[in-house]
Amino acid sequence: MKSDRLILRSYARVTAKLKERIASGEFAMGARLPPERELATCYEVSRPTIRETMIALETEGFVSVRPGSGVYVISTRSRLSRAVEKDVDLLELIQARCAMESEACVLAATRISCEQLQRLKCAVEDMRVCHEKYDIIGFEYAERHFHMVNAEASGNAAVSIAIVTLWNIQPFKSQAGVLTNKIISVGGPNGFKDYEEVIASLGLGNGKKASFQLKTYYNIIIDITLKDMELSAINQVRASIKLKRNCYSLEGID
Repeated sequence: MKSDRLILRSYARVTAKLKERIASGEFAMGARLPPERELATCYEVSRPTIRETMIALETEGFVSVRPGSGVYVISTRSRLSRAVEKDVDLLELIQARCAMESEACVLAATRISCEQLQRLKCAVEDMRVCHEKYDIIGFEYAERHFHMVNAEASGNAAVSIAIVTLWNIQPFKSQAGVLTNKIISVGGPNGFKDYEEVIASLGLGNGKKASFQLKTYYNIIIDITLKDMELSAINQVRASIKLKRNCYSLEGID
């Protein structure tokens, strides 16, 4: 039998794939999704995993489950993303996450349960496995899961809602792919040290230290982001200069 963690990973992966298919228009508005058995065969998962996926899609507002009829697409976007229409600068988004989540650590340190600590450890292990396989979708899900558990452990519903909202706000379209290289940058022998130290500090009830360590991690992400933005800008300028050089070159003119 699969462990709960593997079931969770399968459900997350299938959910992400179906969201992509809905967003692309493969399943149009009002269309009925394939039967549970067919989806289970397609994605090579169990039928309970497909049921969990349908629950997630319905909760996020993508589909409507109609008993005796099937599952129908009602939106190409999540309920939360429809509520949060404004795109923001990626660096502002990271800064806001850091501010909220570091404070969540302070609250979580005195309230976190053993079960939540174990879920944090499992999330980091999933990140490590996905990094080794260069599984970007899996990595991003596991990373998000870590931060959601930390928010939950704060014991403050308003804090949790704020953090979930920040993770659902989208950066400007021009910045959407900037963090793709993050999966490479955080790897290596000490690649997950900051996460592990956050967990250790939470386990000891040291909120200030956990908060500082999470801020250290986010500072690394900000540095990676700025380097990616810088490289992208340099490449754009080089491409522009190359076009001008080709246009204005006098080579071959007598």
